[in-house]
Amino acid sequence: MQFRPWAGSFFLMLAMLGPLVAQQPQQPRELLDQIFSDWSARQKGARSIGYTLKGQGVVPKGTYAGHPALPARLKHQQVPEHDHVYEIELRWLLDLENNRIRRELSESVFNIDLASFVPAKGVYVYNGSASKRYFPKEFNKNPTGGEDVPEVGIAKNANTVPCDPVDYPVFLSHGIVSLNAFSTSPGPDRLVIPIDRDAFTFVDRGRIGERECAVLRYRPEKKSTRYEEFWVDTRANSAVLRVDVYEREKLELRVEVEYRKDGDVPNRWAVTSFKGAKGEVCLTESLSVIEFVRNPKVSSEDFDIELKPGMVIRQGDAQAKRTGFSLKNYRLAPDGQTLIEIGDEVGDSGHWWTIIGVLLLTSLVTLFVLGRKGLLPSINWWRPRRK
Repeated sequence: MQFRPWAGSFFLMLAMLGPLVAQQPQQPRELLDQIFSDWSARQKGARSIGYTLKGQGVVPKGTYAGHPALPARLKHQQVPEHDHVYEIELRWLLDLENNRIRRELSESVFNIDLASFVPAKGVYVYNGSASKRYFPKEFNKNPTGGEDVPEVGIAKNANTVPCDPVDYPVFLSHGIVSLNAFSTSPGPDRLVIPIDRDAFTFVDRGRIGERECAVLRYRPEKKSTRYEEFWVDTRANSAVLRVDVYEREKLELRVEVEYRKDGDVPNRWAVTSFKGAKGEVCLTESLSVIEFVRNPKVSSEDFDIELKPGMVIRQGDAQAKRTGFSLKNYRLAPDGQTLIEIGDEVGDSGHWWTIIGVLLLTSLVTLFVLGRKGLLPSINWWRPRRK
């Protein structure tokens, strides 16, 4: 067979184009299928998980300046006067098979009555049917004095276990990717749920350092002004490296995760909250993983709080009454079993001023917690879901 002069150039061109053809990026649908498959595998990769983390939080100077609830003497001052730096300790224990949770958090919170930061520690558990909250008195001082401030709260529902942005990577690394207060979000009573594939769309490609990422937008409620963008490294089992949360096209929150070399478990992460029209930083929290345990042995005691004589306990249950709901405080008797009633926080019909006062106080506390996190209007995944 006669060899034509142009044939060598033709085959040389094919050899050069071959790798380029082979390296064409995946189509969006193929890419999403791979990511969903990887996330599902992460969900199935553990029956239980335990995390211990330590780090720091920073509230910039002037974050609370001009807040309407500040005392009059501070209306025109910088609050805080300097950047407030505090230590954080966070522990999570999740029983993914039985929907049981233990969360322990030590941090610093802004107390509006004192107009200053105070240390705070809380332990939250859910045992599959009821939740308890424990606030040790030595860490949670009552600024108004008194001995009847509840140390333990008991509720027959799952919605009293908070999940703040600083907690998100605990779940992201295990394929639990719904972060917001949408109706499709996971909660303590259903930690692992099917991934809502229709809520994700491919929007772009980008880079974080040397790592190539697919950028997905998550908006399960199509008319919502709130959405999240996930930066996913598909070459590392679809590890989520960053999540940006937007409200009306304004960046409100950024979660950045650094993984260990295996790409499956976080090594450290940082959370930054923004506020105002200019997107000013109002809070940063950085944590390092001190210990991670996959499939630790768990027992019912891990998801309970021991009640001791003398503790003040608050119990709340929904009531089908026009007075709303009742909250009662009790003191645990020396026998460790008998509850001695201290008083109704809401009371019977006719005590409307008490009802209004409790509601106003609850609203103020909620606003300050949300403001501290920079996540108005919502920071909690686990609101009661719509029926």
